[in-house]
Amino acid sequence: MKKRIPLIFTSLLLAVLLNGCALGVTHVNVAHSPLEPVAQKRAGTILVQPFVDNRKEDHQYIGTKRDVLGLPLGNMGVNDGKRVDVMVTEFFVDALKHAGYDAVIQTSGATQPVGVKINAVLQGEIKEFWLDMYMATWHHVNVDLRLLDKDGKLVLWQKNIQGGKSNPLWLGLNSEFEKVIQQALDEALNRAAKEFASDEFYRQVKAGN
Repeated sequence: MKKRIPLIFTSLLLAVLLNGCALGVTHVNVAHSPLEPVAQKRAGTILVQPFVDNRKEDHQYIGTKRDVLGLPLGNMGVNDGKRVDVMVTEFFVDALKHAGYDAVIQTSGATQPVGVKINAVLQGEIKEFWLDMYMATWHHVNVDLRLLDKDGKLVLWQKNIQGGKSNPLWLGLNSEFEKVIQQALDEALNRAAKEFASDEFYRQVKAGN
């Protein structure tokens, strides 16, 4: 009589075969698509303070890798090693510029850029930027935004911006992960750009002088 291989052993063997080379950290490219057109382009200069990374997860990673049983194998990281707070700040600057504004990122140790008239200040808190997977792969973006007056004291406007996408997990290739991250990011940034181009946001930018 042939020995039967226990089901759990078969599953573990399959997991090793499928994911054996995926242990540790997998680095992926993170980017967004060209943003959708906005109803009206605005004008004004907004000082963007570096966003704060307040995610619950380890800040050096952007996701968790799992085997076919759902057990963690390692983490996802950004290909160029850029920090999430820096990267997400730059993405939202892209959305501001897409809406027509001049956006200037505040440099370390500086309060206001020399020779630039600032209309308002934008702050951001990153609450979620994370990829996970089990039979599917999904990515969520969640950022709290606040617009302050040019002195950074009075809150003029605030909004929570989210984006999320889930796709079937086929082969666990980097391109699958990059696609779902890009789709979630596109959703969030298009929502942000529409908010930035809105009458409400524009009025508050002008009120911040």
